[in-house]
Amino acid sequence: MRYLLTAFLLMFSTIAHAQGLWRLDQPLSKMSISIASDTSQRRADLSQFIWGNSTPQLPALTTTYDGGCCNGEMAPSYLGVTPSSSIWLAYQMENNVWARVWYGKFTGSTCLMIVNAGHAEGFFNAANLSNYLIAGVDALVRRLAGKPCDLILNSMPLYGENRFAASYLNISPDDPSAHDKMAAGFPPATGSAVKYFVGPGLAALSYALAQRSYQTIGAVGLSGGGWATTMMAAIDQRIQRSYAVAGSVPLDFRGVLPREGDWEQYALPFDYLDLYAMGADAANRKAFLFYNGKDPCCFSLLEAYPWASSLSAKLASFPGQFAAYEYFAATTHDIQVPVADFIMNDLAN
Repeated sequence: MRYLLTAFLLMFSTIAHAQGLWRLDQPLSKMSISIASDTSQRRADLSQFIWGNSTPQLPALTTTYDGGCCNGEMAPSYLGVTPSSSIWLAYQMENNVWARVWYGKFTGSTCLMIVNAGHAEGFFNAANLSNYLIAGVDALVRRLAGKPCDLILNSMPLYGENRFAASYLNISPDDPSAHDKMAAGFPPATGSAVKYFVGPGLAALSYALAQRSYQTIGAVGLSGGGWATTMMAAIDQRIQRSYAVAGSVPLDFRGVLPREGDWEQYALPFDYLDLYAMGADAANRKAFLFYNGKDPCCFSLLEAYPWASSLSAKLASFPGQFAAYEYFAATTHDIQVPVADFIMNDLAN
């Protein structure tokens, strides 16, 4: 079966390569990182692009309020367990772009997990919006809550727990091009609008680490949340383990769709191959990518297959651990049970 698949991909590449879609001949041709020590400069370059400074300039905390208010009162029913304490962290960034992040602590937790939501996805859904809750993501969050992790629940700009902020920019959170409009209409004075996507979650991480020490710090997300997970792990070495599910593939390997993903997927100054390497550049760090074999949304088998094994071989010499996994049987755009089992087992080790 693998031989037949390889033959199909090589045959298809004759057409696809001519269209600039795949580069099966040199799958790592856009990668600039050769050894782990190269990641330091690449991290500074990424920060310079995002913030206009070689070190991240995270947003200052604007205000806080009790984690039980403002839809957070649903936390016990959503999580299946009541946190020992919780808080909303609110950030007002440039151009009146607001974000709020939920941080919950649980008795006996030894780990902190940032859960990054994707497009339209959120966590508490007091308004009973469609497509807000995603079953596999929610099931994993419930498994993580207090067993063994404290949680940072982080939504994308204008979506999920940040739907309230869309009205400040006169953009509908139900508009599928909301991020494109935000980036085009509200660019920051320095750096890139990418800061709106990664700044609040990383600022919440700093807040949490000031409250409690953790044995393990990780990040996980599906789709746009998987993209955010990869970004955060590339930027911030405090994130020791990253689990990005159906979140991105290098641009050269994106499939038949002319544009797969929102503005932020295409805004970066260098290739995703470098970002993946940056998540596994130290001995205490692990970076895992997961893909659904028949994902109806994005980033499926045909887009991951041509480059993943080459990248895994290259990063085998890195001090951290990198791996890309394909769950062939998956037919939904979600975190599958075997992937959730993998994450829970990895956190236990």
